[in-house]
Order: sequence, then structure tokens, then C-alpha cells
Amino acid sequence: MMLTSRSGKPIPVFTSIILAINIIVFIAQWFLEEDQSNIITMIHWGANFSPYTLGSEWWRIFTSAFLHFGILHLVMNMMALYSLGRAVEAQTGSLIFCIVYFISALFAGVASLFWNLYVVSAGASGAIFGLYGFEIAIMVLIHWRNRQKLRAIIVQFVIYVVIITLLGNAFHFDNAAHFGGLIAGIILALFYAYSMYRRKINYFWITGVILTLLGSAYFILLPREKKEYFDVFQQFVKTERQSNNIMNGEYASDAVFVKDLKEYYPHWDTLLWKIDSLQNLPSSLMGDYEQIKNYSHNKASEMDFMIKMIEKESYVYFDSLDIVRSKMSLDLEYPLAMESVVDEAPAKSNITAPRSSGSMTRQYYDSNWHETMAMNASYYRLGYQDSLGKWNGPVRDYFLDGGIQMKGSYKNDLKKGVFLYYTKDSTYSAAGRYDNEERIGKWEEFHKNGKMAEEIRYSDRAYLINAWDEKQNPQVIDGFGNIITHYENEKIASFKHFSNGLQDSISYGFYENGKPYFKEYFESGRLMKGIAYDEKGQLYNYDFSTYIPYPEGGTEKFQKYLEKSLSQYQQLKGKGVVELIFDIDTHGKIYNVRIYKSDDADLHVTAINILKNGPRWVPAKEHGINPLISQGYQAIHF
Repeated sequence: MMLTSRSGKPIPVFTSIILAINIIVFIAQWFLEEDQSNIITMIHWGANFSPYTLGSEWWRIFTSAFLHFGILHLVMNMMALYSLGRAVEAQTGSLIFCIVYFISALFAGVASLFWNLYVVSAGASGAIFGLYGFEIAIMVLIHWRNRQKLRAIIVQFVIYVVIITLLGNAFHFDNAAHFGGLIAGIILALFYAYSMYRRKINYFWITGVILTLLGSAYFILLPREKKEYFDVFQQFVKTERQSNNIMNGEYASDAVFVKDLKEYYPHWDTLLWKIDSLQNLPSSLMGDYEQIKNYSHNKASEMDFMIKMIEKESYVYFDSLDIVRSKMSLDLEYPLAMESVVDEAPAKSNITAPRSSGSMTRQYYDSNWHETMAMNASYYRLGYQDSLGKWNGPVRDYFLDGGIQMKGSYKNDLKKGVFLYYTKDSTYSAAGRYDNEERIGKWEEFHKNGKMAEEIRYSDRAYLINAWDEKQNPQVIDGFGNIITHYENEKIASFKHFSNGLQDSISYGFYENGKPYFKEYFESGRLMKGIAYDEKGQLYNYDFSTYIPYPEGGTEKFQKYLEKSLSQYQQLKGKGVVELIFDIDTHGKIYNVRIYKSDDADLHVTAINILKNGPRWVPAKEHGINPLISQGYQAIHF
């Protein structure tokens, strides 16, 4: 059946309708979408995409035939459809033309689903290939004597194929769909020609019905593994993003944070179960499958370590976190994150990794942590220093042989955040947190063999919670007990008694030869009196002040020095106070001076110079005898 004009000329109604629909859809996309040819946009509008089409959206097989990736794609297909469609519709009638067109579109869509993995397919070219296959086969079978027309249609088809081949990559052309449409068109042409030969068009209708049923049945029977993997991948992306929202969220307390971590942690177990349940995946997906499986295991481990770290307040889990995070990288061949899993952006967090500023610097230190040349070094540091020479961001200290000695972070030259310390044997020596150079929260100290030695909590002062010997026998439990140390010859080295987490009563120690070393009297953690003997037997008396460094000559003399020095800077008078912290070596030399607090940055250099040009300091002394590398504090009032 074919509509004709008054002059008897055939009117290609359905060709015109299909052309109009394609153009109208393209114009609508052009006005409604910012990026008309974006893959996500095309999926929104009904492109053929196996995870969706193989699900409940079978109609995408047909809607995809009315979508195009850009104006050039549309123009090329519409020119071919206008030229070819009119000829086929005029030759066979509108109804047969529609059957050929839509059955070719069906086979093109099913072929694309069968052959491709995750290709977003769109365009009328699959149906147009079917029309070409139908027309060429009809010309060969029925009108073979009209060689000029046969040659023309073949040349037209070849040109169309060449253009598609040249532009295919730019417009995501789907050769599987082209082949499927072409085969359907040829099969329909064979039975159409046979129907014409037998003069019974029923053969063509039967063929059309059979092909429709076959195409539909094959669509139903297509394996769904690609869809199942896609669905699991969407859950993977959603679980990852929601986990990151929790990890980067703002929380009133660690308890609330841990509660959210624990509540969400089972989602990773569920996801891993679904990943393990995937069967018979295409070989090309196995690489991605293994990556997301390993990533999910590591992400679950990350959350588990976070929970343990907070609940146990044990920062040694930071190393475990570093290890699993170093493994959490993805290089997927098929990154399938779709718009359906987009969540709100994670809130800004106050639990963030330390930010670095400045340039990466390598600094060498001697055994007393004085800056030095590489030839004299015992340690070196890698970290970021700003233009003023202040450490800012992550810092790593190493033994000269490359073994790690410390992991931590600085802010404005002050320790801030989690710090992990190591021995030369790569075992832990201490782990805890600093806030502006002050220890806070729970710290863990370790024996040389890497076993836990002490758990100490810092608040207004340091409280010993628990302690163990090198064999992990408990010595102090919940703040009560005795710490007894021994030399390798099993002789007692020291004895300390603790009550309520504070050193109390009598403590004493011996030299390795058994001679007395010290005897100290404590009250609630405060050293009241101590006596000690050096190895020559000389007696020393001391109290808690032995652990407080001070300027040589005493505080009064140092104040006079400050007054004299400040008198040279009358222009700075009244500008404020600069509080300095600094290290003092065992010989009393000041080094590593840092700004602790300040009212005016313009005062920094002057304050540091005044301190450095002053007298040496007397370092803290262990048991009143042995000088220690100490930290000093001094406020300078301008």
C-alpha cells in the first residue's frame, strides 16, 4: 500500500515521518541539553546501553534509532535515509518499508547487545544498513538486469560505509549494529523476492513475524552477566562515595564517628558477597573485576583499621592505613560510574590529612638533631618547608641507611597530628598525637623488641595507664603497679611505683655492677627529693627542678639580658609578646627555635636573634646527673 499524489507519484509518507522524528528529537536535545552528544545525555534520552536495555528498558532498541551523536552524524544518516528510504518505500509500499526498517533496527540493537560490552549505541544507521541490504539484495534477485541502478545503489552504499568508517570513532558508531541490520535486511529481501516469484506476499509476512519473534526471543535469552556486573559496579561506586562522606564528615566526637563507621561497615561485606557471586563474566571484564574486588577488600580494611584506631586510641594503625590506602588505586578499562549514584559532595571535614605548603626539602641532622652536612649526618628529613624555612605538612625522618625513624606532620614548624617513631630495627618506639608540640591523648611506648611497654594518657599531666615488661607480663594495670627493669645479667636496673597513674612513693635504681644509682621520693607524680651517685660515688641532691632547663647564671641574670637587648629596639616597644620554644643540647646550646605564639609576625626575627645571642642554657638532667636534650620555653615582651 502506498499513498500517491494526484499525478500518481508515490508519496514516501513513512520515510518523511521517520526523518521528521529524528530531526525533531535532535532539535529538542539541542535546546534542552548543555552537551547534546554527551554519553550520559544520550542514555537519558534512550540510547541502547546493555545494562539498561537488558534490564527492563527493552524499548531502547528502538528509541536509540532516533538519536544521534552530533549534527554531522544526523545529517549523514538523514541524507542516506532520504535517498534510500524514498526508493524502497516507493518500490515496496509503505507497510513493507516500515517492516524492513523496524525489523532491521531490532536486529541491529540485539546484535549490538550481543557483541558489545558497554557501548552506548545510537543512530539510525543500523536500520539504514538494513534498507541497504534489502535494496541491494532485491536489485540482485529481481532487478539484476538494471545494472546501472544496481551499480548506483552499490556505489552509494560503499560511500556510506566509507564515511561511517572514517568518522566512526568520533561518533561512537556501532559496527555490530550495522552488521545486524544488514543481515536482517538481506534475509527480508530473500523472502520478499521469493514471495514476488511465487506471487504470494504471505511468505514475506510470515518471514517478518518469524524474524520479529526470533529477534525478541534472542533478546530475552541474551546472557545478563554484563548487566549484573554493571549493577554491582554501581553499588561499588555508591558504597565508596558514601564511605568517603563518612570518612570526611564533621563529627562532634570520635564516638559518633565510630558509630557511623560501624553502621556502614557491613555494606562492604554485602558488596564483597555480591562481587563474589558474579559468574561467567566476559574475559575482558576480569581485570576490572579483580581490581574492584581488591579495592573493596582494602576499603573494608581501611574502615576496620579506623574503627580499631579510634576505639583503642592506638595510632600504630596509621601504618596499616597507609599500606591499604597505597593499594587502593584503580585503572579500569570500563569505568562505569553513572549518574544514578551521584550523591551530595562530602562535607568539609576537620579530620583531614595534613596539608603541605612550600617545596619538598631534604635536611640532614647529626645525632643530637642539629642541622648539619650530609657527611656528618645521622638522620635526614624529607618534608615541605615554606619560604621562611618552617615545616608545613607531612614529614618523614630517616636513619642514614634509609630506614624510617619518624612519620608525622607539622603546622607552622610545630608538631601537629599523629606521630609514629621507629627504632633502627624498624619496630615501633612510640606512637601518639601532638597539638602544637604538646602531647595529647593516649601515647604508646614500645620496648626495643617492638612489644608494648607503656600506655600513657596526656591531659593536664601524664598518667600511666598500663605497662608491660618485654615479655608482655603486666606491671601496671589501670594506673596501679610497679615497673621493674633489669639488665641483661638479670640484675635490677630500676624500680618505680605508680598509684592512680602517677609515680608515687619511693623509686630507685642501680648501676649494672649493683652499686646504687638513685633514690627518689614522689608524691602524686611530683618529685619531692632525689639523691643520686655518679659512677665515682659522688653524691647529688635534687628535686623536680632538675628536669626544668634554665639560662646559665639564673633567671634573674637572664631577665637583665633581655631588658638590655630590648632597649635597643625602642621602635618595637608595646607591639606585643613572642613566645618561643627551642631545643637545648646536652652542652647547653640553643637550636631549632620555633614560634609558639606571637602577637606580631614582625617581631619574630628580632625575638629569635635576642634568644640566640643570649647565654647558654643548663639542660634538664636525668636523676640530677646526666644532661638531656631538652625543650625550653621563653616569652619575650616587647
